[in-house]
Amino acid sequence: YLAVLANPDLTSPHIPEEADIGGLMANMTFFSLPVQLALGAAVAAVAIYSVRRSRIEWVFVIIPAASLAVTPHAIYYDPTLLLLPLWIVVESIPHARILRWISITLAGPWVFIAFLFRTPWSAISSIGVLTFLSAAIWTASRERRI
Repeated sequence: YLAVLANPDLTSPHIPEEADIGGLMANMTFFSLPVQLALGAAVAAVAIYSVRRSRIEWVFVIIPAASLAVTPHAIYYDPTLLLLPLWIVVESIPHARILRWISITLAGPWVFIAFLFRTPWSAISSIGVLTFLSAAIWTASRERRI
């Protein structure tokens, strides 16, 4: 795993097209392994903390989104990992109005087709994933655990 992070050519020559923190950093023309590792660790820590304090359905929303945001991806259909969280948010969590709107607009189809565009527009997928994750964590933190 560390070899893949240290040498991104092992997974994909198209890092700016990935839907993770590394893809966002590459689109901003600032790709640094230490910064990517620090941001990934911070995102993972916040995600784990938030699901420990929330109801069980948030585990199936936050953890896949955090996984997609933190890990490098070599295959362009990896964002399909968000399909279950999107469905859960839209259908099963009726009080999450803001998250539902963000899910449909930002973490919807744009995440899946943004790799077709070149820098800087391919950052749409990373921004969509990180916005969805942030909104999910914020919404989950506002409700009480049952």
